[in-house]
Amino acid sequence: MVAAQKEVEMQQREMELAAQNEEIKTKEKKIDQQKKALKSKEEEIEEQQEDLKAQHAKIKELRSELDEVKKDRKSWGSIVRMPGEDDVLKGKEPKIYTIYPAEQYKMSDPGQYHFRTAESQFYRMLQNNQGVKVTRVDYLVNPKFYHNFEAKRKAMAKKLAPADQHLADPLLVFHGAKSSNIDSIIKQNFQLSKVGSATDAGWWGGGIYFSEFPSLSIGYCRGGEKFLLCQILVGKTFHCTHQITGAPLKHGFDSHRDPSGQEIVIFDNHQILPYYCVHFSKQDAQQMWKAQKKGSPLDLTYQQVHKCTVQQLKTHLTNFCLSVQGTKDVLLKRLLDYMKSANKKKKESNMLGEDDCGDDPDDQDWHEPDDSDDDVPKKKKKKGGGKVCPWGTDCYRKNPDHFLEFQHPWLNKKKKGF
Repeated sequence: MVAAQKEVEMQQREMELAAQNEEIKTKEKKIDQQKKALKSKEEEIEEQQEDLKAQHAKIKELRSELDEVKKDRKSWGSIVRMPGEDDVLKGKEPKIYTIYPAEQYKMSDPGQYHFRTAESQFYRMLQNNQGVKVTRVDYLVNPKFYHNFEAKRKAMAKKLAPADQHLADPLLVFHGAKSSNIDSIIKQNFQLSKVGSATDAGWWGGGIYFSEFPSLSIGYCRGGEKFLLCQILVGKTFHCTHQITGAPLKHGFDSHRDPSGQEIVIFDNHQILPYYCVHFSKQDAQQMWKAQKKGSPLDLTYQQVHKCTVQQLKTHLTNFCLSVQGTKDVLLKRLLDYMKSANKKKKESNMLGEDDCGDDPDDQDWHEPDDSDDDVPKKKKKKGGGKVCPWGTDCYRKNPDHFLEFQHPWLNKKKKGF
């Protein structure tokens, strides 16, 4: 009896152990499944981490590209792009965007941004010139010129000290030339090999000449009505104190300036980026003098001007688009200052022998007489030394010293009058 009971208990115990073993196996299976799930999760997390690393690397790359674009656009001077401009810069073929003035200004219109940039630079730097109007702007996009310019700018910035980094920023300047030469420059950029082919070798060095002042550059357009507005890299500038005709770039410098500070000389065309071709209409010194008739303010003497009434002064000032505000003394000074400036331009134009202006040997310089000469004009000094200008009728130098050094006999053969 006792043995039978123990056997039953043993069987029950075995059944309990078997149940426990099954439970353990079930738990082990669950643990194995959880381990597999955990491993799968870990692998998923690792994949996500790899994706995040790739995304961070891409973001870093995009930020770097964005910084480069910002630098490029800062150096290029454009906060907006013309349609297709980015593709042009990535390619090899240049493109010219022709832009005309618009009555309305749209901030989102890149064309108006470029037109007004060129127009404002033109008028801001214009000196003592009446009747000049910007009629059209050609925005010049040349990948080769741009990338050469950018490489030069970065190289220049790299060699400059931190305090001189501003010297690697572009400067907007004008360059005047014959229309045919302008077209050639737009296609081929400036060619140093052609320096001195039409005039002297360059008084302030044998390079390409620019000026921040459009009035000076217009004089070299030879009757044309377009000139270039360029970006240049001046870097360290050597300031000339005397003529150094045809001299190379001064060692340790990147450009030259003339003593007046109005002319800048560049010796490397990679420091030049033709940016805009500015078209203008004008009633400049030539046309203005041609249009003058007897009885105009420019034919008056010093004493006659002083005898004008206030109304007469206002009439004369109005003829030249000058302000008529102020007292009589202010109006008188304004007219006299303008007459001095206009007569100086007339004299320079006559010295250049330009067809529209003529060359009247009977014409005398307007001047402020002393007490002894009253209405008697002073005689002109004879121009030219013993040599005839070697550039002949192609000469277009404006510096008076040139006319004291060389004779220009063909100027005397121009017809009289305006």
